[in-house]
Amino acid sequence: MNKRTYILLSISSLILIILGGILWYGITSVVSLKDEENVLRGEMQAWIKRSKQTSSLQNTLLEAKKAKASMDNYYFVATEENQIALISEIETLIKDTGSKGEVNSIDVAPDYSRLIGSVTIVGEWNDVYHSLLALEAYPIKINLDDTYITEDSSIAFESKAKSGRPVYRAVVRWTITNVRKPE
Repeated sequence: MNKRTYILLSISSLILIILGGILWYGITSVVSLKDEENVLRGEMQAWIKRSKQTSSLQNTLLEAKKAKASMDNYYFVATEENQIALISEIETLIKDTGSKGEVNSIDVAPDYSRLIGSVTIVGEWNDVYHSLLALEAYPIKINLDDTYITEDSSIAFESKAKSGRPVYRAVVRWTITNVRKPE
């Protein structure tokens, strides 16, 4: 072998070693980039999943708030103002059915678990009956615990003079169990 061939073989070998190193570096870089891509893809999918869960949770919370707001209409917050308003509403409700009504008592249980009251309704049978139905259908659930109905000929009532029909007196004890303590 002559010197020239030896130099060409050395240079060719050196070039092959350099090209092999460059190729090895390129392959390892691509493999590590693929591994990093897979990790980032997994993190992105986890983030998307959490985002969907968060969105779903936010929707659920929003629906729960709406449901709570609509349910709040069915609870009685036992403040003095609300008790006075309830008395007025009950008496107006009875009056609107054609009877006369008067709330005799209203008391809040010490633990705010219920509101107990009593009302007297006076009128013709149909009117008294409709007053009782109206109380039962009131948006805040009123439980009619005891009802005593008697025909009372001693009561002076305008419609009796007009119709000649008997007048009835109903004394009703009621309870509201959907009571909340004032905040």
